[in-house]
Amino acid sequence: MFAAGAGFLAGRQAGGAPGAAAAAGVVGAAIVLAPVAAHFRALSLVGLLHGLLVGQALALAEVPAPRGVGPRVVRIEAVAAGVPGPTCRVLGTVAGAGPFVVDLPPATCPLAAGDAVRAVGLVRERGRFLPGVGPSAESIAARAGGLALLRAAYAYREPGARGAADPVAALRQRVAKRGAGSGPHAFVAAAVFGLRRGLEPLARDDLRRAGLGHLVAVSGLHVGLLSAMWVAVFLRVVPAHRPVWAHAAALPLAVAFAVVTGAAAPAVRAAGTLAVTVVCAARGHLPHRVGVVTAVGAAMALCRPGWVFDPAYQLSMAAALAIATAPPDGAVLRTTWRITWALAPLSFHHFGDAPLWGVATNLLAIPVFAGWVLPLGLVGALPGPVGAAAFDAAAWGAALLLDLARLFHARSPLPLAVAVAVAALAWVVATWRRRPGLAPPSLAVAGLGCLWLWPTAGEPPPRWIAYGRKRPQVVVMGSDGPCRGFEGAVPDPLRRVVLPGHDRADPLPACRAVGVPVPVSAATLRVLVRRCGRGVRFVRQARDGGIDCFRDGRFRPIGGGPGAPMPLEGRTVL
Repeated sequence: MFAAGAGFLAGRQAGGAPGAAAAAGVVGAAIVLAPVAAHFRALSLVGLLHGLLVGQALALAEVPAPRGVGPRVVRIEAVAAGVPGPTCRVLGTVAGAGPFVVDLPPATCPLAAGDAVRAVGLVRERGRFLPGVGPSAESIAARAGGLALLRAAYAYREPGARGAADPVAALRQRVAKRGAGSGPHAFVAAAVFGLRRGLEPLARDDLRRAGLGHLVAVSGLHVGLLSAMWVAVFLRVVPAHRPVWAHAAALPLAVAFAVVTGAAAPAVRAAGTLAVTVVCAARGHLPHRVGVVTAVGAAMALCRPGWVFDPAYQLSMAAALAIATAPPDGAVLRTTWRITWALAPLSFHHFGDAPLWGVATNLLAIPVFAGWVLPLGLVGALPGPVGAAAFDAAAWGAALLLDLARLFHARSPLPLAVAVAVAALAWVVATWRRRPGLAPPSLAVAGLGCLWLWPTAGEPPPRWIAYGRKRPQVVVMGSDGPCRGFEGAVPDPLRRVVLPGHDRADPLPACRAVGVPVPVSAATLRVLVRRCGRGVRFVRQARDGGIDCFRDGRFRPIGGGPGAPMPLEGRTVL
């Protein structure tokens, strides 16, 4: 009981802390829960329920983030090493409040945990939610434990900052510089070290549509491959009758890798699974595979409840359960087929697509990634010419994977009805030919059928939606789709609202070119934005004619206070 209480307290303290504390809490709590998880599944349900309730409360909480541009100097204290890229992204406290995810000028990095930064012109980019987009769009703040995303126009480090001497900060800075050269170099930085900010959106889209998106998200695959490599090395050193020593020696390296790469939910889950397996093997017990997965999942839900709503956590747990319930003598192709179908319902739910053809592309990509890109990428983190040459060599394999993604990526998302038809056909063929390995998992087929038969009705699109304060830019929803009522490209915040998931060239035509009238002028928009209050950047007109402002994570009628919606007859109508 004392051990369980200690693991729970460590996990609760790690809920808002960076990767090292969260990973340590998960490993400790998983080891405590593992012996009983196989027999008392209620423990895993309690952990999942805790994550759902507490995580939802954290996600819907009001965020007291700074609003508007302020000329004053604000002190930001980093609680984790900064992530270099187009900006220096750091998780830190602002004037003692937070933590917040703050984007600083790129020259501010490297930053170590505990370094202090003076920032000028701090603005609030967004809270947990964007209008029209689900929580997954703000998962960067949720994974890091931050409450909101802030941006500073100018910043400088206080004297005594030790970022250049911190090994984690220095390694991230070195990898980010080497990954900024080209697309293949950015792929190595993203796939091996979790620095995905330098990878172009087009390349991410190609990888996702080809079923290879998991390669650039540090997951259980990465931790498993590295652990197998390290175990193979340590087996040549330890005595032959003590193979568990090799696994124990690889455990700290796996946890360190998960922490250095940002402590994403899949990496922490894989490290926790390895820790439970090592402890069980040291005690002479054969671990129950499903029990280990449920114990680690419950520990993660207890340590950081926000992980339960993270798509990466859900996909990782689904893949782990698919592997744990697979036959012990299953072939690689059959296991890949099983994982693909286990992830299909969640992929359709979160992303609107499930690349089922990833079974074939992964058979070509995984050997190149595991045998070339990953080991050479790790050597490429070393300083000096040897590390630079290894990083360049890893980029050769990355270029091959990017070409493979461009060659085999789907031109359009797979319709849900087609996925249901393919699943039903595979089931019929497997039953007729008596080959159960070809049939997709039952839960996956049931989930796809539920999504297909009972689709959720989304909110109807507004008449128009505008973004900005001084120079608002409006998108009008015409009969043939949206069009832009201004010159130039659609800004990124407005694109994420109107066209979520589309990062390619600007596809919106000008309203004047397609003959759609713009029902609101720029002067009227500026008046409406001022009436909405400070910090408001999104305004829309609903189908009933009312004007809504985006405040505190959701659209509210003009004049309506938080939690007090105004009736339709009392709304401002143009």
